Amino acid sequence: MINSNESSKKKIFLNSVVRRGKNKALKIRLQTLIKSKGMSEADFYSHLGYSRQVWYAISWGIWELTVEHKVKIAMALGVDSSVIWQERERYD
Repeated sequence: MINSNESSKKKIFLNSVVRRGKNKALKIRLQTLIKSKGMSEADFYSHLGYSRQVWYAISWGIWELTVEHKVKIAMALGVDSSVIWQERERYD
């Protein structure tokens, strides 16, 4: 049984700004490109010198990168940076 305190914590996380700000399309693009290189995400971000926490924020689009970081990641994946960080129009 979940006590009311634990229940309220879950609701807060589920409605948090971070969770709503996650960019699933970016995450999937990065995972696909990394997998096509025959690497795991952990191998990839370690190779680039990023910590697990920094990579989490980058790959979900929570942390806004500088152009230099975007180019560094794109070059490591062998693609143009616009392939990864493309802005798609939303039709809501």
